[in-house]
Amino acid sequence: MIKSVIIDDELKSCTSLFNKLKTYCPDVEVMEICNSGEEGLRAIRELSPELLFLDIEMPLMNGFAMLDKVAKKNFEVIFITAYNEHAVKAIKCSALDYLVKPVDTDELKLALQRFREKRGTDQMSESQYDILLHNFKSGQVTKHKIALPTLEGMVFSQLTDIIRLESDSNYTTFYFGNGDKQIVSKTLKEFEHLLEGYNFYRVHNSHIINLDHIRMYKKGDGGIVVMTDGSEITISTRRKAEFVKRLDYL
Repeated sequence: MIKSVIIDDELKSCTSLFNKLKTYCPDVEVMEICNSGEEGLRAIRELSPELLFLDIEMPLMNGFAMLDKVAKKNFEVIFITAYNEHAVKAIKCSALDYLVKPVDTDELKLALQRFREKRGTDQMSESQYDILLHNFKSGQVTKHKIALPTLEGMVFSQLTDIIRLESDSNYTTFYFGNGDKQIVSKTLKEFEHLLEGYNFYRVHNSHIINLDHIRMYKKGDGGIVVMTDGSEITISTRRKAEFVKRLDYL
């Protein structure tokens, strides 16, 4: 059995999630339902759950603040949110899981399947929570970090260290300022959405670049950018006008 705790200040949301777990996920034992961050901290100390269903938006102490007070995070978290854009972006950058209220049964099953696959492996990383809390508390996006799930494990990086991303079918290759590269089993489109609001731009179907790492722009049909690592990336003709606008803001 998967020992879990639900932490959410909304009674209706707690009841709905509890009933769905009982009906569709019989291997999940809900040991306690907590209606505040303080109750959640007590339950973690006393019950040592493997999994938390943690609401982000709670009064007095939100889910992130509660998590920040836990010294040893030897559990996994599936966040529950009514969709706070800043919070969701912080969760995605840390490669953690979340569900949007009202919780969809199929999405719940998928999240639990991902938990089962990670359960008991070294993929369960406390560093992901450190990145989550760092990004959420940091007022400067230039200091934000990202967790990248690779075949070898989780790689952690400052967003400012990423020079470019290149698509390879259902995989994406990250190129870093120190010469390293990492292959991640997610599509470029997924990272395009994730990196919105940061200083990245998709210049071509197969490339996203960090605008802070442009060394030179060569004019042409679409043009070519030379990056700080010496790579030359062609700009799609249909993206040229928007790209030039972005350059004007640098």
